[in-house]
Amino acid sequence: MNLHCPFKKTLLAKDFACEHSSITHQPMGCNIVCENDSASSDCNQLMHYLIQSAQFVLKYQPDSDSLTHGKLLKIQYGGLKGLQRLINGDDASTIGNISLLVSQTKDQSQGFENVAYEEILQDISLHQNRHRRK
Repeated sequence: MNLHCPFKKTLLAKDFACEHSSITHQPMGCNIVCENDSASSDCNQLMHYLIQSAQFVLKYQPDSDSLTHGKLLKIQYGGLKGLQRLINGDDASTIGNISLLVSQTKDQSQGFENVAYEEILQDISLHQNRHRRK
């Protein structure tokens, strides 16, 4: 089954990679899907917790339109880089396998609800989105 990837923006930009991701071509452009049901479920759960934890930092209010494209990029990039630092002690600017990082996070924290998200918030707030070239 082809499932929506919550980290597709990082994968489309080719900054990060994932062993379960696959590019699909649609009339409106490219999309990234996940080829693994279990990995997709884990990534979506993690993204839910990342969004919840970043609400105050990004001035996001649930049930509103305040989760903009830019804020979502900050959550995806900053959240994954923060997890990389927290779980592996690595400040690398790229991640070679998002699925592996998500799995390690779940195992080491004994569930996504137990992740020290407060330690990742700085990575989310400090992430600078790229500006479009003119």
